[in-house]
Amino acid sequence: MSAAMDHQDARESLALAALDALSPGERAALEAHVAGCAECARELAALRDAAAGVGGALPPVAMAAGRNERVRARLMARARADRAGMVPIRTSAPPRISRTRMLAAAAV
Repeated sequence: MSAAMDHQDARESLALAALDALSPGERAALEAHVAGCAECARELAALRDAAAGVGGALPPVAMAAGRNERVRARLMARARADRAGMVPIRTSAPPRISRTRMLAAAAV
């Protein structure tokens, strides 16, 4: 979609926006339109309320046997891969400089 979204394009994108299914560019264009269009702003708010209510209206369903472990293993593997390139934060305190060394350095 273009940077400037017309009213018809915006109305067609409202349901996707309520489900957070727009790309960042589409979302920005829609938000720009909604900021100036009270009709679309009202409809988007109503659709977001409806989308939020769907999760609470459905009964909980247990995961299939073994799926919890598979999902957890994938998430842990992803976390390890994401951390692989990170530099750990220093957790120990820096070494203390003795008073004698500080006085010697100050005397120079």
